[in-house]
Amino acid sequence: MPTTKPTNPNIGKPTSHPTSKPTLHPTSMPTVTPATNTLTQQIICGYQGWFAYKGDGAPINRWKHWFDDPASSEPIAGNLHVDMFPVTDEYDQADLGISHLLMTDGTNATFFSNVKPRVVLKHFEWMAQYGISGVFHMRFMEGLSTSANNREWKTMVLRNVRNAAEATGRLFAVSYNIAGNSIDDSVLNELKVDWMRLVDEERITQSNRYIRHGGLPVLRIFGIGFKTVNVANIGAL
Repeated sequence: MPTTKPTNPNIGKPTSHPTSKPTLHPTSMPTVTPATNTLTQQIICGYQGWFAYKGDGAPINRWKHWFDDPASSEPIAGNLHVDMFPVTDEYDQADLGISHLLMTDGTNATFFSNVKPRVVLKHFEWMAQYGISGVFHMRFMEGLSTSANNREWKTMVLRNVRNAAEATGRLFAVSYNIAGNSIDDSVLNELKVDWMRLVDEERITQSNRYIRHGGLPVLRIFGIGFKTVNVANIGAL
């Protein structure tokens, strides 16, 4: 049988479309200030804010979450506790903690702390740049009522979150985490006392960037229904 030749004259010719090169940075979205009176059609991320280093100004004065958790843990490679190393070139060098972990060029690796206001501000600037509405800031209940230093450290970060949200037009709300081996039904009253403190003393819900829905300030509670949560009277929440 004779061979049938293709009839499309463009077959076999090089494409006229230019070759595009991949980029390390996605195209930024137009900055839009999200409404604070609804959760509908919002992109809300979880924000732990739990990174710290010794000497960062937090009352706990220790490395937290970057390396193994014991207070005596040294910031060395063998104690590293994260899966990915953070890119730190957009932070102010004065806000970074120096570890004993060495980079390939022989310099000491640096890490950020959420106690530093400019660090949290940078995170919120990224959110504004890429169209993220805001965050549920995680407030971990484990150790909150038994350690004044722990509570103040977490509240310092919450203040940074509030200020950064107000500066960038993002949203924020408190999200309590009731998971933890030391937590039991007593957390219900502890949560209530802490929330009243945040409302009455920190005046957190008076921020013009605090999320409201149906006319009321939003409060999220994380951990309900988890097998590892030792709170029997969930209905009391």
